[in-house]
Amino acid sequence: MAETLGRQIGKGQRPLTEDQKRIVEIGKKLGLEADFDYRGRANGKITGNRVSINPNCSDPLRFVFKHEVVHWLENSKLYDSFQKYLLDESAAFQDWLKKKGYSSLGAAITA
Repeated sequence: MAETLGRQIGKGQRPLTEDQKRIVEIGKKLGLEADFDYRGRANGKITGNRVSINPNCSDPLRFVFKHEVVHWLENSKLYDSFQKYLLDESAAFQDWLKKKGYSSLGAAITA
């Protein structure tokens, strides 16, 4: 059996994709475990410190993993700091708002 980032790959399983490998690596840095065996209605879920992602979803890193990490942050003491950073300091977030056609977060919320 081959092994990829600590996961045994058995008969019928595929090796991790590059996005999945990045998710595992980033997750470890955040104290999260990641698996790609989720078969629920959504593309992923987070339970405690485990992020489970559907292996067939089309955008596991840019959408699903980030989405689940925000849910994880919501339930931690870090969320207030994260939210403050986005609203007050993140040039990337401000650029994203502008690309979406909003002058500010307030404008986006009331739209």
